Amino acid sequence: MFFDVPGLDAPIVSLGQLKHFNPGGHIDSFSHTFGSIPSGFPSDQERGLSYGPAYAIGESRAHLFVNRTQSSTTNSFGFFRDSSWLLNRELWDAYFFSTLPRTGAFDFSTDLSGNPRLRPFRTNLASIDIDAYRDSARAAAANLLNVGAFNINSTSVEAWRALLSSLNKVPYPGTTTELTGAFARSPRQPAGNASANDGVSEDAWSGYRNLSNAEIDALAVAVVDEVKTRGPFRSLSDFVNRRLADDDTGLQGVLDAAIEEAGTNSGTTSPYFDSPAVTASPAVAAHRPTALLAGAPGWLSQGDLLQALAPGLSARSDTFVIRAYGDVRNPATDVTRPEARAWVEAVVQRVPDYVEPAVNTPDQIPASGSNNDRFGRRFEIVSFRWLNPEDI
Repeated sequence: MFFDVPGLDAPIVSLGQLKHFNPGGHIDSFSHTFGSIPSGFPSDQERGLSYGPAYAIGESRAHLFVNRTQSSTTNSFGFFRDSSWLLNRELWDAYFFSTLPRTGAFDFSTDLSGNPRLRPFRTNLASIDIDAYRDSARAAAANLLNVGAFNINSTSVEAWRALLSSLNKVPYPGTTTELTGAFARSPRQPAGNASANDGVSEDAWSGYRNLSNAEIDALAVAVVDEVKTRGPFRSLSDFVNRRLADDDTGLQGVLDAAIEEAGTNSGTTSPYFDSPAVTASPAVAAHRPTALLAGAPGWLSQGDLLQALAPGLSARSDTFVIRAYGDVRNPATDVTRPEARAWVEAVVQRVPDYVEPAVNTPDQIPASGSNNDRFGRRFEIVSFRWLNPEDI
């Protein structure tokens, strides 16, 4: 299975699942030859949209007809947009799925949503009106926090290994088998994973990849290499997208580059996943996938990883550890020697409310020059403790 249509039995929980949406449409009457466009045929702009990738959202490979330093290009063939880059920019930092059930009873104090990381931060959970969340996207955004999100700017191989191993021993839907890391094209792949990377068997075309521990280890190392090369990332879209640059970072995003660097799709028992896709000039070939069967379900892509990992990713943390030190010195004796010292540690968390919550609700824009405009969101002290010298 190449594409998935979400149903009531499996609602969307991750922005990564939008990779199955076709944003470019389809032009029935166009002959797909270049040159002048006869009367009645689609315009350059319509044609430019139709030449988009099969998977756009969450993927990152450069568009064949768009200069890698740009998001759109007008050339002798017409006008073309890098729909993947543009959609990623618009979606990844502005939207999320609350995953709350559309109907039925739901108690925030006892029930879990489709993404259990999303929890309301207000203390009186019983007073929350679930219908307000269902009817207003802003209400959900103003009241839900992402608990334990993973910072994409991490340069810890161990941390990335843990994230990529988060599906370890989680059975694929419809099976009872414990797997090491099933990153499937859809939740309903009809075949298995035993031969998914050979490019020939049914598993390669209808199954899914199950990464081994060794493959996860290699991929974690490669991701950290890419983060160090490209980071820090200011946003999730900055992480997902390729850079608009005339170098290797302009060809694909972090995870796609890491997959290639780690050889996750190489070393198979069949040459089809390893064979170059084209034998054209380097300038053209660089924009194309590196394998003949790129895009098959057994060929792991960045979008496959993001489908599973996206709900737990963040470009920064809203929880901070702050430490402070102070001492007392006696100027009448020895100013170089402290007579007393103290160390403190506070954990503070930024919440959706403004510093003056009675003036503006979290979804409102404060008046220019107001305290809420000047100081923004509130920071609450989660914990506070005095430290001993041995704690430093």
